[in-house]
Amino acid sequence: MNHFIFYSIIFLFNSYFIFDYLIKRIFDNIRFIDIILLEIFLFFVYIFLLFLFRFFLFDKAKLKITDYLFLVFVVTFSFFLAYYNFKDYKYRIFQVLKNKIIDGYFEFQVCKIKSNYVILKVNEVFDDNYNYLVNTKVIIPRSKLEKIINNEDNFKNNFLIENINIFAFASLEFVDQYNKKFDFYFSNNIFYRVNYFYDFEIKQNNNIISNIRYFINKKYNNFGIYSDLLKGMVWGIDDFSYYEKQQLIRSGLYHMFVASGGNISLVFNFSFYLLSFLYYLFQYFLKKNSFNYGKIKKNLSIIFFSVMIVWFYSFVVGFDYPLLRAFLIAIITNLILFNYNYNDDIYFIIKLLFILLMIFIIMDYRFIYNLSFKMSFISFMGICVLGSIFKKWILNLNFINKISGFWVFIVYYVIDSFVMSLSATIFLLPILVSYFGFVSLSGIFYNLIALAIYPIIFYLGIIYLIFDFNFIYHLIYNLLALIDFIVNQKQLIWYF
Repeated sequence: MNHFIFYSIIFLFNSYFIFDYLIKRIFDNIRFIDIILLEIFLFFVYIFLLFLFRFFLFDKAKLKITDYLFLVFVVTFSFFLAYYNFKDYKYRIFQVLKNKIIDGYFEFQVCKIKSNYVILKVNEVFDDNYNYLVNTKVIIPRSKLEKIINNEDNFKNNFLIENINIFAFASLEFVDQYNKKFDFYFSNNIFYRVNYFYDFEIKQNNNIISNIRYFINKKYNNFGIYSDLLKGMVWGIDDFSYYEKQQLIRSGLYHMFVASGGNISLVFNFSFYLLSFLYYLFQYFLKKNSFNYGKIKKNLSIIFFSVMIVWFYSFVVGFDYPLLRAFLIAIITNLILFNYNYNDDIYFIIKLLFILLMIFIIMDYRFIYNLSFKMSFISFMGICVLGSIFKKWILNLNFINKISGFWVFIVYYVIDSFVMSLSATIFLLPILVSYFGFVSLSGIFYNLIALAIYPIIFYLGIIYLIFDFNFIYHLIYNLLALIDFIVNQKQLIWYF
């Protein structure tokens, strides 16, 4: 971890803390001087952290005037970013509070489907009084939308219903954001829920991505009672009932069934090593060059095509904002793990991607409250801080250095996958306790089993779409049955 990453952490933390402080007092008369005094206190906390950072990670290097100046700039910029977004949100929420119940004709787009609710984006309003609703989102119970559509077979095809447009006269009611679900409503830009629809009309988009999604859904239905597990593990489709979701959370395995940085990392990791192996074969048989893994892992062409494969996967899944963040963070973490050397050109690409992440946050501040973003970013921090350390310890083992040829790709792939999972899990533990209020002690053991099974199911699930051989089907089915058996066992839970 270097100074750039440290200041990025301060930027995100300060933005979040100031905004959270203001939003919890949105209806109070806050004096601006009180906010300034709070920021001054935080600034001295950051100086102390900077001192610890320099002392322990950079050979006891002394603080320079440039360190103080850059910290002042980061804190000042993040403060005004948080304050600006708070003022913007306060204006919008007071507009909404004037119209707690509204009726009108709208164009919606289905953008997210979950087991018990559906989120619709407001694309267009046909009443100028409600223009502030454009690009915001509304929420509706899934069961209610199923009844309205009156076409359950199509609706159960989770991929088929996403991205369709709905034209309807709707009655919308304000949802109270100031409870335990504020993070959810704010990060998804939700202000209203749908009470009912009139004059309902559906316009379905028919394109290549939609056809691919339909094909995937149809193939996975062959797995019967385990089809939802496979869809969740490979493509992140959350089509579980409330009871099933709670069982997954209590088992500590729920993170395997959402589209996140974990999926992106698996695709990138597999693509990187597959292309590296093909490159190695090309060098060996055509150019007769000797094997040099150091050069292969820094080959920008391999990295570029690996990113393109991940990009295509993300589009098939549904390239919404949470997955976009996961895409950026996962690519960064993989590049850091493969090439964590400040003197390499590739490290500048890591910084560039991180800057892009900051730009996305500036463009849409709601990112900072999204749970998936917090988990992705904290996982990223875990891999930055611990990944290179764990990998160095493992590579220093004597038997690792004796491995050569083809087996190098297998060994490095296993090491990278293990190190990423372990580092991310250690850093994620506090935030999981904070959100869910418990730690699944049995889940720690189950995750060790899942760590070996998950990549196999993930890759075989993709291969099955092309080569639906019986032995692949039975292998996936039996592995899913094992996952289902683990999830439904009595769990050992430690509550906080």
